[in-house]
This record gives sequence, structure tokens and C-alpha cells, in this order.
Amino acid sequence: MKFRFHHIAPLDNAEIELGDLTIIAGRNNTGKTYLAYALYGLLKLWRAWPVERHSDMEISHPDWSAVDPPDAGHAINWSSLAEAVKTEGRAAVRVTPDALVAHRRLLWTLLARDFVRDQLPTVFQVKPEEFGDARVEVVDDRPLSEATCRLEFVPGSKLVVSYNDELLEISGRRGDGSALRPHPWLRGVLLRAYTRFLLAHLPSPFVLTGERLGIALFYRELDFTRNQLVELLQDRHRRSGSEDPDMPFLVIDKAASRYALPIKDNITYTRSLPDRNGSSGDLSRQGLLPGLGALVDGDFTASEGELRYRSRKGASPAFDIPLHRASSSARALMDFDFYLRHDAHKGQLLIVDEPESHLDVDNQVALARLIARITANGVRVLVTTHSDYFLKEINNLIMAAGLAPSNQIRSELGYGGKAGVRPSRVRAYLAEDGTLRRCEVDRYGIEIPLFERAVQRINDRSRRLASALYEEERDG
Repeated sequence: MKFRFHHIAPLDNAEIELGDLTIIAGRNNTGKTYLAYALYGLLKLWRAWPVERHSDMEISHPDWSAVDPPDAGHAINWSSLAEAVKTEGRAAVRVTPDALVAHRRLLWTLLARDFVRDQLPTVFQVKPEEFGDARVEVVDDRPLSEATCRLEFVPGSKLVVSYNDELLEISGRRGDGSALRPHPWLRGVLLRAYTRFLLAHLPSPFVLTGERLGIALFYRELDFTRNQLVELLQDRHRRSGSEDPDMPFLVIDKAASRYALPIKDNITYTRSLPDRNGSSGDLSRQGLLPGLGALVDGDFTASEGELRYRSRKGASPAFDIPLHRASSSARALMDFDFYLRHDAHKGQLLIVDEPESHLDVDNQVALARLIARITANGVRVLVTTHSDYFLKEINNLIMAAGLAPSNQIRSELGYGGKAGVRPSRVRAYLAEDGTLRRCEVDRYGIEIPLFERAVQRINDRSRRLASALYEEERDG
């Protein structure tokens, strides 16, 4: 899949293809975070897209007529299918894989257009006119030969969309196995189920924003502000009664935060941590992913409405403190740690803005190795970075993957087992001059000249200054 973004803040035109590991490097203010946020919003919000309002999805679009029910010469008639599912519990049509790809192409055209118009301003919490020239395109031509999608559209009622041997089948049953009850929105629900079927391969995104340090520090104050807003609304309602029914909405509009959607979701996640019941994610239960305790020499806990940082056994002095008193590196990694232990599962897309933030060099290297391990266990990762150390360790991991598993140097350097990243699974980009430039990735790693030039310049200045000092000392 390729995503193309046009006129999104600093980015005039940018195309990105996701790999198992996707890296966007660049200097500050080049659009890395804008692109990551836009991609997060698209992948997060498409499920709420009101596909049923589009008549294009029934018969009027030429691509849509590529699908023919048996013994008929017209496109899928969703009203007829809804009636069949309601009365008989199932409906089926003959569909070629090429037709499904054509439908998905049409679907992306409509979805991307509506996303820019209706949702992109909400993702960034700006006025719609700020994205007046914005445009999003999605190229999604992967073949579709066999798939199944299940959707619970009302409690106790399920729709199953399956495709096999060029037969698209939609079945619907209540929880007890009986036929569906008449439902006024069933046609729209079928369209929504079909949409999810066509886009079932999309990863669900999880985001860790660059603001996670402040979120970890101020999440209690954010809760206090939210409670103040509730009290203000209640007070306004008591004083205005029924004579001013719009007042609560005016207050909400005035007091609502201006945080972008990824930041809001990051805040919501952090708020939820003190109340978690100890559940663990799929990969953590299987022992495939560790937490981040080794990087911060401690562990994070959430209990009794509070987040805490506790030093590891053997530390001197030992301590157990509230998170706001912990180091900046511990606060920056707290959400990441809880995600790995409680929420990571295969098929996700983890988006991390500047994962190296507040980490020393050794920990930047350790985090690069951990991210490689995450991708090896089925979680796709997109990172934005301007850390030369992080990138150099990724390059080491790529080179290690090219060596034979029995090569002694791998184990000597700590790259044994699953350590390593295949270059074919990596996509790397440099953000500069209003666009993304794709960087070459081969068995020796990623070629990103930006940081190499910066390191070369500072080394050159150092050599010249040292030479000047030597000459003055020699002549003086």
C-alpha cells in the first residue's frame, strides 16, 4: 500500500509505503510528525466513515458494475441483498478478484476525499480552511482471493462477509442462531460490513506522541481540568434551567482542548492506566516482548489510581516513587512500557514519534534493538527520528540479518536469535524540501545522507580547531 499526502502543512507532496519497519528521518519542522498524525487519523477513523450515504456504492459508478449477481446484468443491489439476508439469513453473489480490487479502489477514492473534507481538520484540531488544498490518495492493489470479516452491528446480531472461489457470501444471524429481525438500517449495515471486508487488511494504529513526556507528568492535572468542566456545566445548567438549552454546548466548545487527535488518544490511554486490571497483550503473554525496565533500571506500576516508578532489586538506594518524580527518560518510556506489556498484538501499526527522546546513547541503541524485536513478532512500526545513533544501530541490525545464523560474530556482538532486520522489510524516508525522499535500503543498511553530512561537518570543524590550537601553541 502507498499513501500520498498533498499540501499537509510543511509537506507539499509526499508518498509513503509502509514496511514492517518504516523510518521517517529529517530535521525539525520538515513535516515528519504531520505525516505520522495524518496517517494515524486515516487508519483510526475510516471505520466510522458513513459509507451508507454514498449512492455511488450501489449502481451509478462504472467500476461498481464490474460485479454481476448470477443471471443479472447490473451491479450489486444492496437493498435486495438486505432483504435476502433478513428473510433467508444469507445472500451470495459471484465476484471476480479483479472486481473486488476495483471496488476497493473506488472505496479509497470516496473515503480519502471525505477524510480530507470531514476528518482531517479534526485530526489536527484546526479550521477546515487550513487544509483547503489538501488531498489524500491511497494506492491499494494487493490481490484479494480469500477473506472473512465479522461485524456485530447491534448487540447479539452478527454479519459475516466471506469470499472464496469467486463467491461473495453475506450471512446474518442473531446470537441464538435465529434469523435477523427487521432492521431499518440493514442495507447500510451491509455496506459497512462489505467496506470492512474490503479493508480488513488495514492495521489498527496505536500512537505514542512526542508529547508523551508531558502527558505522563500532567495527566492528573488534565483529569482535574476535565472534572472542573463537568462541574461548570452542571452549575450552568442549574442556573439556566431549560431556558438556555444550548449553554452546555457553548461551554464545551469554548473549553474544549486544542490537542490533535493522536495527542488526545495518548492522553486517554495514560488516564486509563491506573485503572487497568492487569490484563496482558498477546505478545507479552507468549513471552515474546519484554517491558522497558532494563532501559530505565526499574519498573512501572499502576494501582490505586496512581502511576509509579519502582527501582529494580539490588538498586542502591532502592525507591518506589510517583511517576512525576521519576527521571525524564522514565516518564518518556512509561506509555511504551505499558503498551508492550498490556496491549501489543500482531497486526497492529505502532507509531512512535521520536522514540529516542530523553534517552542516552546506549539506551537509544537498546531501543533500536527492541523495535527490531517488535517488528519480528508481527507488529509493524513507524518511527520519526533525528537520531544518528538510532539509525546506525538499525543499520547494524540489517547487516546482522544478512549473516548466517551460525556466524560467530553475530553472537559476539549480541545479534543472535531473532535479532536483525531484513532490508526487504524496511522502508526509510528523508523529510526535506516539502516532500519525502525514499532512501535506499540494502544489506549494509539505510543510506540517509542528512546525518552523515552533519556528523562530517562537526568532525571537520573539530579537526580544524584542534589544528589551529596546535599551530598557535607551536608558534607561541
